[in-house]
Amino acid sequence: MTSDRSLTRTFWRYAPASLLVVAVLCLGWAGYETLRDRAAKNVTDVSFYGSVNTRWEGRSIVDATTETGRQFPGVLDGPETASEGSEAHTVRLLFRAELDYRLRLHLIQSDSNNLHPPRLELSLDAGKPVWLDVAAGSGRDPLTTERAAPHDYQITFENPSRCGENEIRITAASGTWIAIERVDIQLLPDDGAIRTASAAGLSALLVSIGVLVKRRRQRARTLSMAPSATRVAARMLLVGISLAMALLICEGLLAFLSTRSTPINRLLYSSRQAEALPDTPEILTALMAHHCAEAPCSLFPGGFRLNRYGFQTTNYQYEKPPGVTRVVGIGDSFMFYGGPVPYADSFFARVESDARRSSPEKRLEFINLGFSCIGIPSERALLFQEGLRLNPDLVVWSIYLGNDITDENTGNRDQLKDSSVVSGGPASWLESWRVYRLASHVVDLAARDPKLLFPGCAAERRSTIPVVMSGQCGYLEDPHAGEPYDPQAKTLSDDRYLIYGVDRLRTMYVQSQQERIHRLVDALVGQFDRVRAQIGTARVWPVVIPDQFQVSPAEVDRILDAEPSLRRERFDFGYTASAVADGLAGLGFNVLNVTDLFRETIRAGTDPYQPNDGHLSVVGNRLVAEQVARALHENGIW
Repeated sequence: MTSDRSLTRTFWRYAPASLLVVAVLCLGWAGYETLRDRAAKNVTDVSFYGSVNTRWEGRSIVDATTETGRQFPGVLDGPETASEGSEAHTVRLLFRAELDYRLRLHLIQSDSNNLHPPRLELSLDAGKPVWLDVAAGSGRDPLTTERAAPHDYQITFENPSRCGENEIRITAASGTWIAIERVDIQLLPDDGAIRTASAAGLSALLVSIGVLVKRRRQRARTLSMAPSATRVAARMLLVGISLAMALLICEGLLAFLSTRSTPINRLLYSSRQAEALPDTPEILTALMAHHCAEAPCSLFPGGFRLNRYGFQTTNYQYEKPPGVTRVVGIGDSFMFYGGPVPYADSFFARVESDARRSSPEKRLEFINLGFSCIGIPSERALLFQEGLRLNPDLVVWSIYLGNDITDENTGNRDQLKDSSVVSGGPASWLESWRVYRLASHVVDLAARDPKLLFPGCAAERRSTIPVVMSGQCGYLEDPHAGEPYDPQAKTLSDDRYLIYGVDRLRTMYVQSQQERIHRLVDALVGQFDRVRAQIGTARVWPVVIPDQFQVSPAEVDRILDAEPSLRRERFDFGYTASAVADGLAGLGFNVLNVTDLFRETIRAGTDPYQPNDGHLSVVGNRLVAEQVARALHENGIW
């Protein structure tokens, strides 16, 4: 009997802790695997687009890669069709994936032959082929008809993906022709084990709570009196001291690791920290550790080899030569590259070429300090600590209303309502703690872009772009500057773009968010007020670029069709464009606002934005460049 009581006491003493450990392990593993699967989907999920305007040109096999815009000839001929090459056509879709995942292919047919549609052979990495019998279509000329006989197909491959580059082959093995509109590749996580672990963890957690409650009740019955208030206060004080010590230890450990680990340094990045850095080399170091930083001297898709700091500009010297007019560009991705366009068509490069063409006798120097993913606070820090060292005659500063109002102004949460986050207050104090910055950035990345939290598999990427020595930086490589550009190519899949659009409408334009947006606009204008206080307004020209939803009713309708619940909301698409431009003009800046120009261009039937991408197309970059060049010429800059 004594032995049984001893075992019972031992169980009640250690069972809750043991069950809590089991719950933490199960739920932690399930959470980790869920994030890893989401990261793998971010890497793998991709869409390829068939273009009826792209010809086979005598080839029987064509590769579609990210470097070629993920496009391929949209009409595949089988052996019964005497067409270009007179051979069965094969498309190879090249993409990256993580190891050992099942993949599903979603093929969208726009039309096919009505009498002898082809039979497609599909394979993943030379594995067991999957055969697909294509439905008969209209048989009309695919070059002159649009979606005459649309049809969707879902194919799942038996063999798993391999680490790094994967290849899916689509061959018209028999029959005649098929017109393919799009091919989506989707990763299929095996979430059975995750569900099991989650269920086990939740069960262990609930049982441990039940055991703790029962033990507390039994203990309460055996005690003649409740613990004194002094004992309770002493215990709470001990817990508080322990938590404070743990926090200080973590803060010190992060301070130590941040100087030795680039990944940790990236997660600790803060625009407020960048503003406070006293010396120029440190702002460059901080930005080069940013999660959107491009590798120095790497070749950017537009054809320019980045300079030694990762900017899309030449390797400049700080001292300005006599007689030179120097123009510096400041901004985020809209300044860095403008959009998925060739380098020569980005708006800052076009301003430079227009200036040199109109004033060949003048000595001009253009330095582009645009940097992707940063907000106005970091852009101001970059101007103060790097741009002003260049002694510019003029600063062209791009402001994109789609995200420059919110970036770095809301503690990584678009929906945050507390105005103290915008300027000063508790968030400013919290930003000084590395533990807070690490936790907030990890949560933000886990919610938005989990692939940045995982290194991925270690296979090297094959590339058609040659590798150059690190000393060769900051110039335009002509062999790559003319890579094909398709103004109709979609950057995001339709599904991802609709998610992006719904989020943008909910967080920027619905009436319930306008109080927050008004505060954020005031904060943005306040940043420029600090610029005015230090260097004045004559040398700084803000260029206000609208979000596509502010100027294109068709894009708004597209999002509302995807999310009908938004039709019950009231929207204000005009406030930020007028408030930002008027606020900066009120400070004395020469503001170029292209909102009305973009709206008129869309009404005339031309889209200045790249499809499924908030960035500008060649048309949009050209419009901005023309406005900037004209204004600068009229004001005697050249």
